[in-house]
Amino acid sequence: MYFLHRIKKIILQGLQLDAEVKAQESSYYTTTQTVNKGMLKRTIFIDKVDVIGMISYIERDIVPNLKTTYKKQSKEYVFKSNEMFFSFLINEKDLRITIHIADYGPLGDKKGIDQIEFWTESKVDDIPDLLTTLKLFAKQMK
Repeated sequence: MYFLHRIKKIILQGLQLDAEVKAQESSYYTTTQTVNKGMLKRTIFIDKVDVIGMISYIERDIVPNLKTTYKKQSKEYVFKSNEMFFSFLINEKDLRITIHIADYGPLGDKKGIDQIEFWTESKVDDIPDLLTTLKLFAKQMK
């Protein structure tokens, strides 16, 4: 009972990212750690300082360059936090968002951090909506 009482006093002040990813072949993962047909569920938390940094990064580096193209060149804009690596790549006329999140395992106790990677080209146009949502979340954080 004392332990639960102490937990109730913890206030998280950040953004939670939940992800389901396909399990890789590894002795580390067991069938009890998978959900939905071999998918693993992972959660990371990004604190308020990093959320504000990410908002600045999106406003400064991504939104102004959503229509940028290059001829035989590319440019990459990167945001890093302890838990996440967010990249916006312009490769000539193609745009791509890539997110790497740290995978500490289902209990957060895994030694040696693996990375889980997500990327998309089709959702780049949704970045302004993501920015609006992040700003709303940031206003609600204490």
